[in-house]
Amino acid sequence: MITPKSLLTILAPLVASALTAQTATSITYSNVLPLDELNTTANADAYPWISSDGLRLYFTQETVVDDQLFIATRTNVADPFGTPVLVLPNEPIEQVSGSLSANELTLWFTSGNVVRKAVRTSMADPFSASVQLTLIGFSGTVKSPTLTPDEEQLIVYSSGNVLLQRTGTNQYTQVGAVLTGATNTGPMKLSQDGLTLWFSAEYLGVRIPHRMMRATTADAWGDLQYFAGVEFGSAFGWSHPHLTPNGAILVGTRTSGGTWQGNDLFSAVGDVDASVADAWIDVPALYPNPATDRVQVLLPAGWSQADVQVIDATGRVCLQRTLHQQDLAALEIGTLRSGLYTVQLVFGAERISHRLVIEH
Repeated sequence: MITPKSLLTILAPLVASALTAQTATSITYSNVLPLDELNTTANADAYPWISSDGLRLYFTQETVVDDQLFIATRTNVADPFGTPVLVLPNEPIEQVSGSLSANELTLWFTSGNVVRKAVRTSMADPFSASVQLTLIGFSGTVKSPTLTPDEEQLIVYSSGNVLLQRTGTNQYTQVGAVLTGATNTGPMKLSQDGLTLWFSAEYLGVRIPHRMMRATTADAWGDLQYFAGVEFGSAFGWSHPHLTPNGAILVGTRTSGGTWQGNDLFSAVGDVDASVADAWIDVPALYPNPATDRVQVLLPAGWSQADVQVIDATGRVCLQRTLHQQDLAALEIGTLRSGLYTVQLVFGAERISHRLVIEH
């Protein structure tokens, strides 16, 4: 019988992994615009999930009743979406942050502290009454459920993204944190093949879309990169990214006020024929994290060095040094007390901060 302890041993390499560099994507994005035909004034519109063909958008909308899941459709990707309708009109409970299987016949969504699942036999049929998933070793408010195609791995957000493994029918057991090397990380969405994660994280003080990838669902996550399009600027915070499988359409949530009510949906168009080598830029990584005596620092390609400071929760600089790309650079942290620290890396005009947990 698989126990939570044995799961942790088996699956630990999949979570909080060391991150490695990757060849940059050739996809750039333009026309980063709000979906004004769907956004509601002074009410939240968030957590979009877009179909493979880009013609159906599922999302959460704040209504006078509660947060509810809606679907909006269009006949052509160049057209605006039509009037949204409820996805689960017969569900008497709150519905937040849903995601679907590739064929759109299975829906997972959150309601308060639980994840629920509903199915249908065809796109023309309504979803069945939802059932609750049992989450072992996990508690607290949960958002943004996303699963691998075989439904073996479940990722949810609760003050950080957490990986759970299926251990029974509609039952999942917590394994650990998905990522510990990025700042202010938002809820994640898996690609249809389960090999890419999309999420937001902070870079240069702005929350923008990121991604991580792996070769198979048995491999560790790596290749932490962010999308550096100039249109993802500091005027907004960006979160909840989801893309069509070919990367041609990006949807997400943006806000100028940092509040739930200030969230609006946006979209961007990908140019798959573009050739911009620096569209995605590698993010420095810290591992292990949590750490005890030393932490390795991987600098992105193009950074010859970085000036590094380790700052404690009071703002005091506890350690500083310069790391060089050609070195196997490590920070000796054994003399620092246990706790949460910020590791700040500076190279020229670029400045990146990461959270680091020290445990003795």
